[in-house]
Amino acid sequence: MTAWAVTYRAVRPQDFDALHGLVSLWDVTRNLGSWPWPPEEEFTRKRCMPFEGDGFVWAICQEDALIGTVSVVRGELGYMLHPDHSGRGIVTQAAQTALSHAFNDLGIKEVHADIWADNAPSKHILMKFGFTLAVQEVEHALARNEPTDSETYKLTRTDWFSRNPPRLTTDRLILRPLRRDDADAIVRIAGNYEVSKWLNPVPYPYNLSDAHAFIETVQAGGEAFVWAINQNDALIGLVGVDDILGYYLQPESWGQGLMSEAVAAVIDWRFTDPALDTLSSGFFDGNHGSRRVLEKAGFHPTGHNMGFSTARNEKVPHTTMELTRAAWSSLKHNA
Repeated sequence: MTAWAVTYRAVRPQDFDALHGLVSLWDVTRNLGSWPWPPEEEFTRKRCMPFEGDGFVWAICQEDALIGTVSVVRGELGYMLHPDHSGRGIVTQAAQTALSHAFNDLGIKEVHADIWADNAPSKHILMKFGFTLAVQEVEHALARNEPTDSETYKLTRTDWFSRNPPRLTTDRLILRPLRRDDADAIVRIAGNYEVSKWLNPVPYPYNLSDAHAFIETVQAGGEAFVWAINQNDALIGLVGVDDILGYYLQPESWGQGLMSEAVAAVIDWRFTDPALDTLSSGFFDGNHGSRRVLEKAGFHPTGHNMGFSTARNEKVPHTTMELTRAAWSSLKHNA
């Protein structure tokens, strides 16, 4: 796994000198919870042995040399970095990679992080990923050897995915989280009246400020799980889901089965949540392509009403659709 020129691997005995040198820096160890001060060689050697507990411990490396560590052990996120490498976003990227592994690959339901209340940089990193403050108390800080205000932050799998949906791949597409630099492509697609007239919340005209506001809301966890649909490294549409499925695609990609491909991948992922029993969606009358996408995915009609099209600034006949877990499972079984 790589983040710029940074790689991650298991900590090993050969890392002793680098790791012991790292925890011999007071500015590092004062912010740790379990390391003694002054550092003890035998304690460091034990931390260089292969980790066999619940979770994982990785070395953060440049050219395979340890410059820090990141871990999720018994559901607790931890990290440290040599000050010579601070200010480059390395810890943020390492924490993001570790959290993605914990939630995506290990299926962990909740991660917590304990920090000293005066550790402002760590607090900033945790808040960026959506951690929320759960507990404030006074604990004995081993390295500081004094009672110290501590804070425990928690992040659930659901909250993580609301900000960081997993990367999904199909035969022809890559579905990835939104980035701020997607704004121009979103304006190009959503700003096309032939697209926006079929959507409920999208205004017309649609400009860069609309796109930036939407991306910021998604990245702050204020929207459903949203993916950029990429084909050949180009953004061609969006798909989002919580209990409701929504999507749009650039007109030049219509009629190729691409949205059906994207929707199938998203639905399969969404139903990995055992608490979800039903997905809803719908389409404005006349949107035959969207109807075909939903029917192919296993949705069935549940009603007919008037829905408001923001781009048209009027109410339009609308069909509601529903997909149950049982129908999805049957469709998958018979595929």
